[in-house]
Amino acid sequence: MISKDGTILRNKTGIILNENLEQIDTLKVDIQPYSSTFSYDTNYIITLTHKIFCSVNDNINLLSYIKVDDDLYKVITINKWDEHLTLSCYKCEVITV
Repeated sequence: MISKDGTILRNKTGIILNENLEQIDTLKVDIQPYSSTFSYDTNYIITLTHKIFCSVNDNINLLSYIKVDDDLYKVITINKWDEHLTLSCYKCEVITV
């Protein structure tokens, strides 16, 4: 999803999915590699892997996923600015059984 040199991918089509992975909306996104940790409930630590930048969209919440091409990102934090959102996410791994 991210270019081989690790730069931002711009103007990609993202699909907003709810917690049941049902499509809610679409929007244009920029995706940037990112590395940080997020902890909650004292027992859980999540490694954030990407930041997604997009227009303000009321369909995005902390239960949302963003799908871009074949990649799926779980929204962990939302920072709302005047004209855009910055979403801290982790990229979900596909596990086949």
